[in-house]
Amino acid sequence: MAIITQSDLIATVGQRGFWDEQQRVSKLQEKKPVLKRLSESIPWESFRPLLDQGYVHERKSNAGRKRIDPLILFKMLVLQQLFNISDEELEFQVNDRRSFEEFVGLGVMNSIPDATTVAFFRERLRKAGVIEELFEMFETYLAPKASRPAAARSSTQLSSRFPSNAILVRRTKKSKPADCPRAGMKI
Repeated sequence: MAIITQSDLIATVGQRGFWDEQQRVSKLQEKKPVLKRLSESIPWESFRPLLDQGYVHERKSNAGRKRIDPLILFKMLVLQQLFNISDEELEFQVNDRRSFEEFVGLGVMNSIPDATTVAFFRERLRKAGVIEELFEMFETYLAPKASRPAAARSSTQLSSRFPSNAILVRRTKKSKPADCPRAGMKI
């Protein structure tokens, strides 16, 4: 019986260096992933006045953890609606996927807000009465892009109602048309 060592695995798979990682990132960025295009095309700072209304209660002291930028948390809510995922799954995906992490504006060295933080933030926006307005505003930025000819759009479709029926569907060569229960349409 042969014993496989770590050096055998590195020799088989190949050890990646710093420059390999930079090349990988460059290749991904050249392809302009959907989230990167979305992130670049939306003026995110325009959401800040509404987001700040979710923090109308002043802190009693500066003790404790520094507050997380509400724009980061809002982008997480956008991802949650686009991909139709739970708070826990959102936390996992932002930790796991580089594209999600970059979309929300965090880097490898930043800590990712947990599921409870996202839930509390959503509730704060709901209590402040701005969550619907925020997503309506987001939808207006999406509308001009949805009106382009199908050939000019990516292979990603967003449902017409956001956020209540939001769904992101990626078509691949292997996928077949299926019913989409949330949006009530054929994919």
